Amino acid sequence: MKETLYLECISLTKSFFIDNKIQPVLTSLTYSFKQGVSYALMGASGSGKSTLMHLLAGIDTPTSGIISMNDFSCESIVLVFQSPYLIKELSVLENIVLAGTLHGKNKKESTEQALFLLDSVELQHTAHWDVGALSGGQKQRVALARALINKPRFLLADEVTGNLDTHTGNAIISLLLTFQKKWNMGLLISTHNPLVAEKMEIMLILKDGKLIHNEKMINQTQERTREYGIR
Repeated sequence: MKETLYLECISLTKSFFIDNKIQPVLTSLTYSFKQGVSYALMGASGSGKSTLMHLLAGIDTPTSGIISMNDFSCESIVLVFQSPYLIKELSVLENIVLAGTLHGKNKKESTEQALFLLDSVELQHTAHWDVGALSGGQKQRVALARALINKPRFLLADEVTGNLDTHTGNAIISLLLTFQKKWNMGLLISTHNPLVAEKMEIMLILKDGKLIHNEKMINQTQERTREYGIR
């Protein structure tokens, strides 16, 4: 049995140089994310949610501080963006298979897993479609299947329902939670939607560069979003 992973931020600071001034976004942020737990990350626009997600995923570097994991491997963390960023020159199936082969799976294994995931997101019939033929919601489900092909131990989802209608957004969240439980993943979703946040086990609010932690979310989410100026 694999060791439970902890994705840790230690005194994490991130600043940007804007209008000839250093603008801090994250300030000495310290937190430990546990594998197998679902988290909602909320905060006002510009509070640094995407910045934190990018740092955790390793696609940006902190100004100071440390991000560590007790058993890091390159496929352990995957970030899903609000925009699917599918490769238009490849078919739906090829987009997903590529993610598997880039991490060392052979093509046969990747194809079998990709077809299973497409079936799980109810898109197996689109396997050989051009991605341009997909709707916005379908593209996001394909991006989710691509993110899952290597069974990450932490999945970060940055506003993945932001551009979707309510029905499609709910379906995406249900899929994320299903695989989170099935594979014991750590799941961190950034969102402005309190109805999405209340489905997670822990809510984190990013305010003034720090995380405010709250596990008691039932009947509190609406009040807290107003309290912290979240729109």
